[in-house]
Amino acid sequence: MNTFLVPYAQDIKTTTAVTTAACAALTGDAPTNTVEIVPTLTKQSAVVSITAAPRATVTDSSLLLFISKDGGATKRLIRSVKMAALTVAATAEITTTTFSTISLTTPLLMEVGDSLWGGNQVALASGVVWNVARQEY
Repeated sequence: MNTFLVPYAQDIKTTTAVTTAACAALTGDAPTNTVEIVPTLTKQSAVVSITAAPRATVTDSSLLLFISKDGGATKRLIRSVKMAALTVAATAEITTTTFSTISLTTPLLMEVGDSLWGGNQVALASGVVWNVARQEY
């Protein structure tokens, strides 16, 4: 008879990263100008939130999410969201873009050895700040 243990999150982890250059070469498994937003995992994880915010005025752009199972040599596109145009001003809220298909109720499950990479398709010299929250098991 098999005994199954209920997995409970052991640690909550957050990571941040900044992308600036326009991501290109999307037709293969080696897109350029991506940034590692979750380093290679040593424990199984459930990503529960990915958001991004521009640090300067931005035009409409798509944000791209890639997974790698080999330390970043191969990156496969797994999600994309649209970041709406925004004029950054002292009196305006900076809108955060959310990968809405990733949440506490629909986490992105990752195994040991996986890493996540982000990219934006429109260059922004000031950068787009990525924030990732995940639970380790």
